[in-house]
Amino acid sequence: MKAHQIIDTVQREQRRQFGVKNPRTVIVVTPTYVRTFQDLHMTGLMYSLMLVSYEVVWIVVEAGGASNETDSILAKSGLRTIHVGFEQWMSNSWEGRHRLEAQMRLRALRKMGILETF
Repeated sequence: MKAHQIIDTVQREQRRQFGVKNPRTVIVVTPTYVRTFQDLHMTGLMYSLMLVSYEVVWIVVEAGGASNETDSILAKSGLRTIHVGFEQWMSNSWEGRHRLEAQMRLRALRKMGILETF
C-alpha cells in the first residue's frame, strides 16, 4: 500500500470510529543529510506527500546543519515545510545513524512545540 493511501485509510477510520469531522494535519518528520542520492530520495518522498489529500506539514531535519541543497528540494514541493538544521554530522555506522536519526526527530518535534521535553 502506498503512503498516501495509508494516510487516507487512517483518516477515514478516524472519522468513522471517533466522529472526527475535519481531518487532522499530517505531520511528517524526515531526518536527512547532504549526500549523492539525497535529491532522488527526497524528491520521491516529496511526490508521495504531494498526493496526500489532507493538510501536510513536512519537517525536514538535516544533520550537519541546514543546506541550500535541501532548501532547493523543499522549495519545489509547494508543501508547508519546516527545515531544521542539526549541527551534529551523520554517523557512518548503521547503529550510530539510527540513534542520531531518532535524536533528530525528537529535536525537530520539540523545536516545533509538538513534543514536550521529558
